[in-house]
Amino acid sequence: MMKLTIDRPYYSSLLKIAIPIAIQNGINALLNMLDVLMIGQLGETSVAAVALANQVGFLLMLTLFGITSGAVVFTAQFWGKQDVPSIHKVLGICLVLALSVACAFVLVAEIIPSGVLSLYTQDQAVIALGANYLQIAGLSYLFSSVSVSFSSVLKGMGQVRLPMAVSVTALSLKAFLSYALIFGYFGLPALGIMGGAVGTLVARVLECGLMLLAVYLRRTPAAAHPRELLGFSRGFAVSYLKVAMPVVINEILWATGISIYSAIYAHISTGAIAAMNVASSIDNLAFVALMASADAGGVLTGHRIGAGDEQTAYQYARRSLINAAILGWIIGAMVISISGVYPDLYQIEPEVREYVRNILIILGLAIWVRGSNYTLVVGIMRAGGDTRVSALIDVSTVWLVGIPMALAGAYLFHLPIWGVYLMVMADEVTKYLFCLRRFFTRRWIHNLAGSEG
Repeated sequence: MMKLTIDRPYYSSLLKIAIPIAIQNGINALLNMLDVLMIGQLGETSVAAVALANQVGFLLMLTLFGITSGAVVFTAQFWGKQDVPSIHKVLGICLVLALSVACAFVLVAEIIPSGVLSLYTQDQAVIALGANYLQIAGLSYLFSSVSVSFSSVLKGMGQVRLPMAVSVTALSLKAFLSYALIFGYFGLPALGIMGGAVGTLVARVLECGLMLLAVYLRRTPAAAHPRELLGFSRGFAVSYLKVAMPVVINEILWATGISIYSAIYAHISTGAIAAMNVASSIDNLAFVALMASADAGGVLTGHRIGAGDEQTAYQYARRSLINAAILGWIIGAMVISISGVYPDLYQIEPEVREYVRNILIILGLAIWVRGSNYTLVVGIMRAGGDTRVSALIDVSTVWLVGIPMALAGAYLFHLPIWGVYLMVMADEVTKYLFCLRRFFTRRWIHNLAGSEG
């Protein structure tokens, strides 16, 4: 334990990567919370409509996260042995996959928005509002897929300041436009929740443009010629897919499971899904430091594996796990401390405010376990190329533990939303025990860069 407190090179490298990631994610979470707060002034129906419409974007982003997680794993290990040409090939495969998936989601958002939302709720007012929102916001998916691909490869190399600057600029514009267009300020029309959708679309277009300009004008290692991006062999693509596809399937099935949670919450009542959406803004913000620490630790672990130093990689991963527990305890206490006052910021019914308070208390108590699971699955096991086992654990606990518990809580025991949410946490506890057991075996360490290129 003493060794953990004096390894200054490790913590210096960790902070150089983690702080920009935390700033980027933190501002993202803050501005998303501001979005929810602004829409919350329009009433529970508007909050529920945006929450359910965003489920489509949520599914897309998690699918993209699966695709780009493969890119981060390979990039980190190739960067560990300074193999830039192979990184270009990784970026090319990532872009092809990400754009293909984004196209499919755009078609869904534009052609059958009402049909998708009807899977979550039968409230026609919510469906009508949400469908209009989805058709506008859905156009942003293509631009997001390009930005996320370049950002992930840069992160794998440890170059996280550029994505941070681009994202912060775009998200700041999104907040301004959403505010102006939702309420009709600065001479712009008052569009209600449609204003939030327009703000999202404009910001994502700007983000994509700024990302490409910054990458190529600054001549970063990701500034590859199209010929280099598409120069991967079939064997290289197969090797990538062997690592990435379990993560993609993992994220799709996990995201589908989370969407089922939302459907269960929405069937309890419109107030229940509104309460979860309000609480989720705090959840996203609270998770910022945990995600940044896990992501940075994963990059450093991947660098060491790629360089052939597996013992140091294991020690880095161990430190990441300890960091997650400590951060989780601190952040959890902070969430609980604001649970009594935060719900009062919203124009929602007293009963919904009480739901939010109870959800936040549960969130505060459980966040260290959830942060540890993110660190184990995303920051450690994926960094080691152990994507199949991590996917099996991550998905099976949601589908075999979390969803049955949610169904039992909602339909068998008829619990309020916070009681159902508490039962769902059984998924996280089960996942933690299985992941921890895998971690100590060290069988999650696989040198992918040693044989590819």
